[in-house]
Amino acid sequence: MGKSAWLWIAAVCGVTVVAISYVMSAPPRLVADKQNARPIVADAMPPQYLPEAPKSLPIADEPEAPKSLPIADEQACKRDEERLVHLRATQSRDELIRFERELGCERVRPQLLRLGESILAEGERGEPDTTQRPPAEQPSPKTDTARQAPPAGPAAGSLPAATRPPPTPVAFETALLRAANDLFAKAYLADGSQKVVLVIDPLIDGATGAESNATQLMEKRIIDLVRNNYPRFEIARFSSASLAKSPVVLIGTFTAINNAGLAEGPRDAYRICLALADLRARKIISKGVARALPEGIDATPTSFFAESPVFAKDASTDAYIKSCQGTQPGDPIEGVYADRILLASLINDGIQAYNAEHHKDALDLYQSALLTPGGEQLRVLNGIYLAYNELHRRNDASEAFGKVVDYGLKGERLAVKFLFRPGSTEFVRERTSAPYGSWVEKIAERAVAKKACLEIVGHTSATGLAAVNDRLSILRAGYIKDRLEADASALRGHLISTGRGSRELIVGTGRDDASDAVDRRVEFKVIQC
Repeated sequence: MGKSAWLWIAAVCGVTVVAISYVMSAPPRLVADKQNARPIVADAMPPQYLPEAPKSLPIADEPEAPKSLPIADEQACKRDEERLVHLRATQSRDELIRFERELGCERVRPQLLRLGESILAEGERGEPDTTQRPPAEQPSPKTDTARQAPPAGPAAGSLPAATRPPPTPVAFETALLRAANDLFAKAYLADGSQKVVLVIDPLIDGATGAESNATQLMEKRIIDLVRNNYPRFEIARFSSASLAKSPVVLIGTFTAINNAGLAEGPRDAYRICLALADLRARKIISKGVARALPEGIDATPTSFFAESPVFAKDASTDAYIKSCQGTQPGDPIEGVYADRILLASLINDGIQAYNAEHHKDALDLYQSALLTPGGEQLRVLNGIYLAYNELHRRNDASEAFGKVVDYGLKGERLAVKFLFRPGSTEFVRERTSAPYGSWVEKIAERAVAKKACLEIVGHTSATGLAAVNDRLSILRAGYIKDRLEADASALRGHLISTGRGSRELIVGTGRDDASDAVDRRVEFKVIQC
């Protein structure tokens, strides 16, 4: 081998030794970075143009604080809050998904997500609350692997459609006993020896807030069941004296629904929801639910609710419904409901007196309720009007109806139960308790006094062709508009009339009797002039 070859080998070995020494002496971080370095791509974006990584990722079931969201328009919030109340009543999964997609008021989102969990849980279990356990036995989120698992499928904050088949409705009596037995058998009571005072706050229709023949029958059946099978509960009258003992209160709703959860589908079942509310702990301690077939159900409202001229669930009624339908055992009772339960017992006494045709006693009770904090409620104002009317005190009745109208206009929505002849714009034969002509006059008078501009909206029941119902609802709204302008010329140019046909049903059974009279209402909505 030549001298030049030996020199070349020596040079190569020297370079190799230097390289190895450099690598061995380099900091570990440098070695690691070289090992993990990503290959160079010719079209890679320069670092200065790369998007900044988010500092944190939102948790799927914890929506961002409302203050970080844009402030929603008040009209959108009012619309979404009303829609939320309707969804609580219908428990429709189809409507739930559409509502989540169309939500326009961000401050409503946390309530919608909570309600969505309840509705979807119902679809997953077949019927909710059938496996409830006392709070002490509830699995901890730290040990419940199902709750720790990351959400799959839809993006965070979205509400997936339930895939399991809906519960099968059964006969009314069977469904009621199933729900009531679940309710009492699974009630979590802290002291296992003492008697528990139980009062029943009258059950109501979950869509209208009205008591009916069906809800009264449910109460009688529940009382019989408790006395025969659950002797630990001591039933007491729903009164201020009983409520002073901080008893357990039974509340419940009975609501016509589409069993498959379709918002546009026929109401082919009734959903029974029962709840026990512990006033001392201010918590829901048990739930019982079931679904009943519609056959044999008499949903006719009791006299007070059938004859009340104006429909609008107020805050107290909404809180009652939410405490039943929108809660799980361990949840707090709705504050408005708990705070006004004494007032509710007084109003209930007035309703019972009116139904028994003790109109003077009913008037005294309603007037006492009106003077109580929180007493300016539609049930109270309707009751005063009805009692005056039955006592033939026409001037007082007219003034009382004016206050009903003012209450509705203040809330920017007044739904009056005008009953029309089938397929006609003419009123049915006026009854003593429903003098439609005087109602129209008073609405005109109060609208002028308030300098209000109104949208008059006609509605129909679900029976008949949709196109016919659309046309009929427009004609009926136009008829009321003409009557108002005839009574008060100052309203000309301040009124518009529209129709919704049967697209905004409240009851939706299509019976076309007193039970769904509110579906054939005419609404007065305050609009910008």
